[in-house]
Amino acid sequence: MASYLYTILAGISVFAAVVTFIKFRSNLAARSFCVILIIFALECFFAAFMDAKGYRDHPSLLGLSRPLIFLYGPLFYLTYSYITGYNRQFRADMVFHFIPFAAHAFLIIPFAVKSGATKIFLYEHYVKGVAYIEYLPHFMMFVKVLLFFIYALAPMVLIIKYRKSMMEFYSTIDNVKILKLFTVAVQYIFSSIFLIYIFIGYINGPAFLRPDIPVYFVFILGIPIFLLVFFGLTDENFFKCTVSTADLIGKDVEPVEEEKDESEDEKYQKNKIPDELVQKGRELLENVMETDKPFTDSNLTLINLAQMIHMKPHHLSQILNGIIGQNFYVYINSARIKYAADLMKDNDNKDKSILEIAYQSGFNSKSAFNTYFKNIMGETPSKFRKKQS
Repeated sequence: MASYLYTILAGISVFAAVVTFIKFRSNLAARSFCVILIIFALECFFAAFMDAKGYRDHPSLLGLSRPLIFLYGPLFYLTYSYITGYNRQFRADMVFHFIPFAAHAFLIIPFAVKSGATKIFLYEHYVKGVAYIEYLPHFMMFVKVLLFFIYALAPMVLIIKYRKSMMEFYSTIDNVKILKLFTVAVQYIFSSIFLIYIFIGYINGPAFLRPDIPVYFVFILGIPIFLLVFFGLTDENFFKCTVSTADLIGKDVEPVEEEKDESEDEKYQKNKIPDELVQKGRELLENVMETDKPFTDSNLTLINLAQMIHMKPHHLSQILNGIIGQNFYVYINSARIKYAADLMKDNDNKDKSILEIAYQSGFNSKSAFNTYFKNIMGETPSKFRKKQS
């Protein structure tokens, strides 16, 4: 019965890979994910093959699936790096991520060249230190679990860095997309924790048990994979990197670094804004915000605003973070909320809907407007408006 489930899962994976490739054939993130789906389909096929004891008729296929576990981590990392814009193209150095897969494939060669009868015997009669498929099986299992766990953390790190970069340079963030990416990343981490639990079971279990990743693990791993399938096929922009700090390369912008225990002066010491420009820059910024209201443009970026006040983007970033004490995203959206509140106080706008006021203030979604309005004003837009009437 289980072999049929594995076969069905393999078929669904292949179908999803074909549909995804056809729909997003020019998208690097989608292509990378399609490879994940094909690898997963192969895993499911081998799971069905092993469960049905097909290896007894075709022992030459024994062991071929064992290195595949090393491919998921690098491919998930690449998929997320393309979606978040951390990478915009495949670079030669990315090949190093696949060294563990190549190394394990090389180490499995001694088993692959054995006779069919020997392969079947070694698979069905494991004896620690005597009869085994992989040399030092407990150590190899540890390496598989460790690398899988490390790579499982990578998508979460990329999401955190992505959101931080967006808040540094952009005034609008697709929080729904970030939530979807976060959901998949959490499920992926859960699958790695489950794998750790399995490994601990082998460590504490009897010596006659060969440490192997069980075939049913595909059901656990399938959760984040098919979540990605669902999000990708139901959201045209899911695999697209719609905004990215990579777009800012060559535009005199300092890269966003991970937070460290340092002051703002230390953070910007290499390109610190001259003291005489601090006050002038702040005055220019406040004047432009008051007269031109650039925040009403939902696509406003740090680059755009810096150009308006004829200032280098990283100098503007220093004024916002170091002097005003807000990053670009918070600064702009706070201005939008205050502007929206003023619009709702104006009797000339009493016939406008809250959605119209949200759009007029620079927001591109009602949910984002409502959330931010409540955080800043302490109440919902509808309650605030009722008080004005």
